[in-house]
Amino acid sequence: LRANPTSSFEDKFGTADYALGLMEKPQGVMREGKKTTLLPTVCTVGYKDAVTYPISYKDVENLHLEVAGANLAVFYPTSAKMLPAAVLKEFAKERNVTPEFVSNLSKKDRKSLAAATSVFVGEILRGNTKLEQSTVPAILEIGTPSDIAGYNFAPTSGAKGLNLMNAASLVGGEKFTEMRSFRDIISGYLSSLNQGIPLGGSKVAKMGKKPEDKKDAAEWEKKMAAAERADAKKRYALEVGFRATADTLEGFSEFATCCPFASKDCTVNCLFTAGKRIAKRSLFEGIEKTDDESSPRLLSGYMHTAFLANPYYFLRLLIHALYNYAAEYKAEVCAYNAKVDLDPSIKPIDIDDYIAKLPPPARLNVYSDYIWELIYSDMFTLFDTSKPKRFKGYRPASVMFYDYTKIPGRWSTRQRKQIFKAFKLSWDASYAYNLPKNYHLTFSYSGEDSSYRHSQIGS
Repeated sequence: LRANPTSSFEDKFGTADYALGLMEKPQGVMREGKKTTLLPTVCTVGYKDAVTYPISYKDVENLHLEVAGANLAVFYPTSAKMLPAAVLKEFAKERNVTPEFVSNLSKKDRKSLAAATSVFVGEILRGNTKLEQSTVPAILEIGTPSDIAGYNFAPTSGAKGLNLMNAASLVGGEKFTEMRSFRDIISGYLSSLNQGIPLGGSKVAKMGKKPEDKKDAAEWEKKMAAAERADAKKRYALEVGFRATADTLEGFSEFATCCPFASKDCTVNCLFTAGKRIAKRSLFEGIEKTDDESSPRLLSGYMHTAFLANPYYFLRLLIHALYNYAAEYKAEVCAYNAKVDLDPSIKPIDIDDYIAKLPPPARLNVYSDYIWELIYSDMFTLFDTSKPKRFKGYRPASVMFYDYTKIPGRWSTRQRKQIFKAFKLSWDASYAYNLPKNYHLTFSYSGEDSSYRHSQIGS
């Protein structure tokens, strides 16, 4: 405006009506529906009721962790193979493993279910190259001086994130990403299972030839029978999980998105297809390995499908994963302090002060752009950085959430009041927006002119 005195405020930022329209975009995205927004309207497993947003943590506070695990661990092959046969059969029959069914499991099966749930939960929040950071600004006065001016080494290993596969890779496919969609890959896996193609890592294949000695042969036969049972259970677990995955993704359009304001360039250049995520892997013997079957790529697809299958159960498991992460983060600081006895040059850290200045950082949209404050709105209060609310069975913990977003209008009430003031409007309370105070958003430019204007209004 200073460089061009003839341009008006509206030329730069648009009209007041335009700005007010942007404030309605977050709710508008949530109302778009199944064809364009990758959000479930019904649960395909567990709860059969329609999904109502926002989902409150109070909806799942009394839900046992293992019940959620019994219904969602099947979507991740590693945890699915650990599930008791009784749970797999019940899930295959009903698509709903009830609390009553879980409570009646044998002690051995409950132990197996707990282990499978733990493995699944352990994969919900993960680190990656761009999340893991070992330095923090020296102005925080925590950590030890590094070789980078203005930064200290921190005793913690950086952020963790919810790595949900982007929609173009999940249900879009080659016309969008030049790779098969996760949905198509799962369809191929089901076809291979139906054809009887052997799985990789078969226990039977490792048994070798039957010994000629009668005693050795008898022992071999016992081991072979056990190997056949293990392979059959593994095959059954995968088939049950893949069928549930296919059914969950079936109703979504190939144009469905979880990044509603992404440009074409965003889709083509998405970091999801970069780096170590492209390590090759194949599930079946004798089938050529392909880039789109890398373990990390598939894992993000399994997790995203689990969220879509039942966002209530997923919230229960996500809350547990966040409490685990907060405890691990605190343990890292404790481990750092333990080194003081071995190295007097190390200055001990006040743990409470450290966590107050640098709470565990968690990113919910690593490869997606979901509006989490409208999906799991009050979940953030459980991890408030000053006064966290209590979730039954857990000690209070703090987490600082952050994300990048291309969706305009995700502005706090304070920011919205400033925009009203800039346009010389009287504040209208109906435009209030409850952006959690422990959720920091950075606007991400898409490369399009409209995105630039969105960023200017927000700033």
